[in-house]
Amino acid sequence: MKLIPEHGSCFVCGSQNSRGMGIRWYSKENGTIYGRITLDESHQGPPGMSHGGCHRGIIR
Repeated sequence: MKLIPEHGSCFVCGSQNSRGMGIRWYSKENGTIYGRITLDESHQGPPGMSHGGCHRGIIR
C-alpha cells in the first residue's frame, strides 16, 4: 500500500488547508485506490451528522 501525495491547499486532500477535509489517498498493488478520512465538528451539517458534501463522493 502506498500513500499518494497530497496537493497543498486542496480542500479535499491538502495538508495546508486548515478547513479542508484531510483525506489521505492510498493505492494498492492491484491498482485500486481508497481514501481515509476523519470528520470533525467543522464538517457538520445537521446536528451530529456530516455535511452531505463531505461524504457524497466517498465510495464504500
